[in-house]
Amino acid sequence: GIGRATAVELARRGARVGVLSRVAGSVAETVAAIEAEGGVAMPLVADVTREAELGRAVGALDGAWGRLDLVVANAGANGVWAALDALTVAEWEQTLRTNLTGTFLTLRAALPLLRRRGGAVVVTSSVNGTRNFSNTGATAYATSKAAQVARLISFLLTADADHITGSELWIDGGESLLIG
Repeated sequence: GIGRATAVELARRGARVGVLSRVAGSVAETVAAIEAEGGVAMPLVADVTREAELGRAVGALDGAWGRLDLVVANAGANGVWAALDALTVAEWEQTLRTNLTGTFLTLRAALPLLRRRGGAVVVTSSVNGTRNFSNTGATAYATSKAAQVARLISFLLTADADHITGSELWIDGGESLLIG
């Protein structure tokens, strides 16, 4: 997905990359892809909804590299696609816990390291958060987030983008131009 593509792209541009996911196999595959191209990556298995796991992951980065310069908060869950009245509270809360609280916990865990030397943060979201759906099923997903595009994320984390802060950048293939 977008997380893997972003990690590989950042490594191509010379970054050492901490690859974090709750799925160990995905982490291993991404680390292998980075290393196959000569990049440096550290596998970090953690669930963004679990504060202690994120703390251990950030601690591992700090212990190995002594710094953290870039954070891409990209974890997301589609959740259960159902009409609002068919969605359970547990299903709703799980989607929001991953997509909203997970972002908060990720940034809070990373902030002490980022403050040491400065750094950049990119939080991905989804155009679906602004859409009206005529079909049922996207309620929790549209309320939270999805992902965007790896090269834009990589660009935003460079000095070339140092004057782009607090901005919303729409990546929707021109669809917003068609809607108006």
